[in-house]
Amino acid sequence: MKVGAISDKQLQNRLLLRRMMRYGGYTVLSTEWWHFNGLSRDAAKAKYKAIE
Repeated sequence: MKVGAISDKQLQNRLLLRRMMRYGGYTVLSTEWWHFNGLSRDAAKAKYKAIE
């Protein structure tokens, strides 16, 4: 296996995670397979104050 390559099982697990997170209402970030957002940036800004 090449360095940085993933197995078929790993790919299937990533796709399953993505499906389940979408089903749970999360937004998938296309640039990072492991990163999901619960709110849009605008919704988060409206709901939470910035921590300084």
